[in-house]
Amino acid sequence: MGQGLLTSSGLDIKRLADIKADLEAAFRAQFGQAVKLGPDTEFGKVIAVLVDSLAWVWERLEEVYNAHYPDT
Repeated sequence: MGQGLLTSSGLDIKRLADIKADLEAAFRAQFGQAVKLGPDTEFGKVIAVLVDSLAWVWERLEEVYNAHYPDT
């Protein structure tokens, strides 16, 4: 799973699937393993909104990072 780190080879941003997995794990930790997170559940819909927003933030972070390295 991508951790979203600055490494010796550059910025490793979190990908959408990783963000979703992290959020689902956080929801399970908070509400229990039996919490329903399917796409038609309320929590699933919240996760979908958050995933899109957080992915957008990571992508903008990558753009800012790459702006300092024109060869990227």
